[in-house]
Amino acid sequence: MYGKNLKLALMGALLLISNVTFSQVTERERPKEWDQLVNGARFMDRFLPMKGNKLSTDTWGTAGVRPRYVDNGIEDRIWSYWGGNIRKGEDGKYHLMVCGWLEASPKGHMEWGNSWVFNTVSDNLTGPFKPVNIIGKGHNPEIFRAKDGRYVIYVINGRYVSDDINGKWEYGKFDFNARDRRIIEGLSNLSFAQREDSSYIMVCRGGGICKNAAAADRRQHAGAPHHGAVALCGAEPS
Repeated sequence: MYGKNLKLALMGALLLISNVTFSQVTERERPKEWDQLVNGARFMDRFLPMKGNKLSTDTWGTAGVRPRYVDNGIEDRIWSYWGGNIRKGEDGKYHLMVCGWLEASPKGHMEWGNSWVFNTVSDNLTGPFKPVNIIGKGHNPEIFRAKDGRYVIYVINGRYVSDDINGKWEYGKFDFNARDRRIIEGLSNLSFAQREDSSYIMVCRGGGICKNAAAADRRQHAGAPHHGAVALCGAEPS
C-alpha cells in the first residue's frame, strides 16, 4: 500500500512540474509600437519573394508551396536539392554549387548522407539553374575562391579544388590546427568569408572561428596545399 501511494505521489509531482514547465511558454500580444515600424526595420522585412514569370501548380511539393514561380532557383522532379551558394565564373555565367539526393529515396530527407554536389549554371543570378556536371559526393557545399585564384568547394569532412570552375575537381581534406581547443559540434556546416588582406575566416556550426595560418605557421605544415588549407582554430579574427 505504501509503495502504491509513493508511486501516485511521484506521478503527481511529475505532472505538476510538467504543467509549470509548459506554462512558461505563452503567446504574447504583438506590441502596438511595432505598428509604427517603417518597412525594413525588422529583420523579416529583408526576406522578399522571388520574382518570376511562370507561376505553376504542376510541380512538386505540398499545397502550402504551390502555386509558385518555377523559372527561378533550381527545380526538377528527380533530385532533392539542398544548400549551396552562387559564384559568377570567368565564363560570365552564374554557378550555383548545390548538393542533392534522389527524390525517390524511401529514406526521404535522411538520404542526405548520400548527397552529390552539382555545378548548376544560369545566365541570371536568380536562375533558373540547370545542372551541367556532377563534381562528386558531398553535403552542404560552399564555394569560395582562394588567394591564388583556385576555386574551393567545402563539403562536410572535405573539400574540392579546381583551377577552372568548369574543370576537373580534386578531392582532399582541410588541415585544421585546433591548438588544444575544444571544437564545438565538430567541423561541419562551415562558412567562409574573405577578409581585406585576402585571407579567410571560417565559422563552424558551433560558433568556433578559424583563420588562415600566417606564412610562418604555414611553413610548419610542409604538406599543406597553398590554397589556405591550414587553419588555426579558436582564434579571434584580426
